[in-house]
Amino acid sequence: MSYSNSKFDKKKLKKTTINPKLNNESRSIKKHNLLLTILFIAVTTWLIFSPSLKNSFTNWDDPAYVYENEYIKNLSLENIKNIFSNIIVYNYHPLTIISLAIDYRFSKKIPDDFFGISAYTFHFTNVLIHVFNTILVFILFYLISRKRIEIAIIVALLFGVHPMHVESVSWISERKDVLYSFFFMLGLITWYQYNYKNSKSILLYILTFIFFCLSILSKPAAAIYGLVLLLFNYLQNRKLTWRVILEKIPYFIVGIIIIYITYKAQSKESIGDWKILTIPQRIMFASYGFLAYMIKFIIPIKLSAFYPYPSTFPIKETLHWTFYASPFIVIAIFILLGYFYKRNYKLPVFCILFYFVTILLVIQFVSVGKALMADRYSYIPYIGLSFLIAEGFSYLWRRLKIVLTIKYLIGFILFIYISILSYLTYQRTQIWKNNYTLWTDVIEKFPRKVDVAYKNRGNYFARETKEYDKALKDYNIFLEISPNDPTIYSNRGNLFGLQEKYELSIADYTKAIVLDSNYLDPWVNRGITYMKMNLPEKAIFDFNYAIKLKPDNINNYRYRGYSYLNLNKPDSAINDYNYVISKNASNVNDFFYRGVAYFQLKNYEKAIEDNTNVIKINPQNGSAYYNRSLCYKAMGEYKKAYEDALKAKKFNQNISDAYLKELQILSTKAK
Repeated sequence: MSYSNSKFDKKKLKKTTINPKLNNESRSIKKHNLLLTILFIAVTTWLIFSPSLKNSFTNWDDPAYVYENEYIKNLSLENIKNIFSNIIVYNYHPLTIISLAIDYRFSKKIPDDFFGISAYTFHFTNVLIHVFNTILVFILFYLISRKRIEIAIIVALLFGVHPMHVESVSWISERKDVLYSFFFMLGLITWYQYNYKNSKSILLYILTFIFFCLSILSKPAAAIYGLVLLLFNYLQNRKLTWRVILEKIPYFIVGIIIIYITYKAQSKESIGDWKILTIPQRIMFASYGFLAYMIKFIIPIKLSAFYPYPSTFPIKETLHWTFYASPFIVIAIFILLGYFYKRNYKLPVFCILFYFVTILLVIQFVSVGKALMADRYSYIPYIGLSFLIAEGFSYLWRRLKIVLTIKYLIGFILFIYISILSYLTYQRTQIWKNNYTLWTDVIEKFPRKVDVAYKNRGNYFARETKEYDKALKDYNIFLEISPNDPTIYSNRGNLFGLQEKYELSIADYTKAIVLDSNYLDPWVNRGITYMKMNLPEKAIFDFNYAIKLKPDNINNYRYRGYSYLNLNKPDSAINDYNYVISKNASNVNDFFYRGVAYFQLKNYEKAIEDNTNVIKINPQNGSAYYNRSLCYKAMGEYKKAYEDALKAKKFNQNISDAYLKELQILSTKAK
């Protein structure tokens, strides 16, 4: 099928009379049916993903993105400026962080909960954006297919209910995936209209570029946008002129800049050493991933949050034959595409190249992380494959002269297939319910292959359910898989710390530091353990090193300030708390302990000021009333001291009757 503007043969047109009233009624009915179709698609997608709304956070990136992320805890102009000025979680995606900050603002805070905040708002937003994305996919392909509604419905449903998309929607940290796709699709719609109007609308060009910028500020994956726009030019029969190329220059420039920023941000943490794989091995794994995603599009089985490489690095063993065959199969596919291109079969060329271009950056030619592939990488690329399926169905339904029963059989098969996908998606959303269900699923599919699954499930047992024996078992299995990984020694040290086995805890932290002296966590955690062991000098040494590693982490200044208090160095403690409060003036403990330091220095006015700040933030803080009472007593203001002591007792502070009686007598004498 040609997607160029068709020219009508006037000789073949029959003379007809047009009834304006009937024509308007027809348009009204068509518009009504279109809205009902969109509503059906939206409701179906929402219902399929609705179990996500009951899911919790996971310990896979959610701490860094949400409940431990200081950047999302306020929406001040200064903080928004900081979000745009910093790499956060090894990516530059400020709009994603701002969207999480908005959710944080409106989410329910739960002080007694492990996470301290409800996950519902974050899941709700993810599902809602996915529904909008599905609607945008419908609109785009309704336009592309010249208003053939069956194509738009099939593409939208395959996109909306595919189980490979669960990771992008049900994982809160993948907000970047659904958000960048929202702007990505809006830009494709305006670009299609820009081409359709013969490139005369500057407004549509500007809108497309704005949507592109919003998309790439949500996730760097939008860097390939210029190539996607070229594919749309090809589909719409625009010749590759200098004007067509120049139109894409701004997209390529911004894309290259973002790719460079992302590479620099991830090079130390996520991107593997180039030497761990040879060029042939990289081609082999990239080809395997290219084909594996295509297979999982048709047969989405054995889905996992983590797909390990088939061997540890460096790879010396013989792998399964499919890895060696993959490059040749990919070459055959592109030879076939070349044939289609020469025969001007635009549709398969567009669909496969759309899939290839949008998945190009994540098929592990450059190794990012420890996973061979990831479900989330299929979110946008599957649109190309869905379009190919939809066009194939439409061709069989409309073009081939087949008997009615066979046509209905084809339709029934498609209905059953989409229904199966919907069921699998509904079930898979529940795998993301919590850390236990998620990591147990990975372990069952790849037993003793994915070390991070044992670590994260162990963290769940240790921190959330307090099942320390189960946690220790998972940590030890991790050590069998990766004996030289410092993170697991740090985590096991945390476990021993929770059990108050401090000597074992110190030994594990020290082992982690020996393996990687630049790893922050064991320095901080060993310092905290020394604090609990009442060894403040050793604690301060560790916090000093932690601050050297990450000077912008205010928690380390808090810990060091507390250690200085225990070492009876109030001046040093005040310096640390001054810095912390200058960065975040909402933490009760910072004012409280600075007040203690001022009390040690007998600077009672400053101590009273800090305890008053504590009471303003938390009016029921009995300790602050008691400490302020002590300050008033030291200053001879016995009435105020007595009043504060009574309030401290009211709020469950253990105040002795002797102290109250003493203050009562002193205040009476003062009169």
